[in-house]
Amino acid sequence: MNLQNKYNDNVTLLLNGSFPIHNSPLRHLENSDFIICCDGAANELDNFGKKPDLIIGDLDSLNNDIKSKHHDRVIQIEDQKTNDLQKALFWINDNLNIQKLFIIGSTGLREDHSIGNISFFLYNTYRFDIQILTDYGYFHVINKSSIFDTFKGQCISLFCIDDNQKITTTGLKYKLNNQSVNLYSATLNVAEEKEITINLKLNIPVLIYLNYKNEEN
Repeated sequence: MNLQNKYNDNVTLLLNGSFPIHNSPLRHLENSDFIICCDGAANELDNFGKKPDLIIGDLDSLNNDIKSKHHDRVIQIEDQKTNDLQKALFWINDNLNIQKLFIIGSTGLREDHSIGNISFFLYNTYRFDIQILTDYGYFHVINKSSIFDTFKGQCISLFCIDDNQKITTTGLKYKLNNQSVNLYSATLNVAEEKEITINLKLNIPVLIYLNYKNEEN
């Protein structure tokens, strides 16, 4: 299956966590140009009234009727050393020439899966930007200095697992000045400007979480 250069943006990876109920991820899913489902996520997408463009995974949670309906769009990867998220990300990284990937359904249903899915991004880098949409806000996965549009009072948290990464920020209430962070030390920050900058010293992944505006519901 050769999809190289066919889809450059607005590609969504739907995971088999909680199907979104918030309008922001729902609108994005509805307007996505190309949807890749992790295994059983295709069951929920079918109920939503959308067709998956690809289904990737070991297929242990995919309904047989959905598998039969979309048999020409299924990529089965049986490697039990990786979960379906990892299988899909590795495949996308190797086969699609995209600038950005949106991910929906990474949280909910099981807390252990939620922790595993989110923390996975702190251990790997990809050729494309990643934005993870939830029912409460969104994560950006970055490994280079970045600028974000914000609103005053927006809740923002930063996560990293490598003390060698040094972060400097502008526009946040609690400023970082060439500091390292971990999984809890830089949560519950607040934007004081309509734009913030996150300057990174090294090419090491950092997760940035921002909540939705109250009217985004």
